[in-house]
Amino acid sequence: MIFFWDKAEVYIGYSLQEFNATRDILHDAKIESTYQIKNHEGSSRVGTNRSRTGSSGIKSGYTDLYLVYVHKRQRDVALSALEKRR
Repeated sequence: MIFFWDKAEVYIGYSLQEFNATRDILHDAKIESTYQIKNHEGSSRVGTNRSRTGSSGIKSGYTDLYLVYVHKRQRDVALSALEKRR
């Protein structure tokens, strides 16, 4: 299990394909990982951003931010595995 104080980011991006490829590479290398998906159109206390401002000016591919974390002791191993496979 990876606690929040032991996390290191190995992927931050907007591409679902790269996010899935990153998780597959880490899984194949038997490196434990966790992930987080942040939606920029998500809700706030007053309502969603989209309900207040609409979706004009927001590219559809940039609404979800994908983050992949590994244990900070495995960061170098994970980055090495990712570099080899790309």
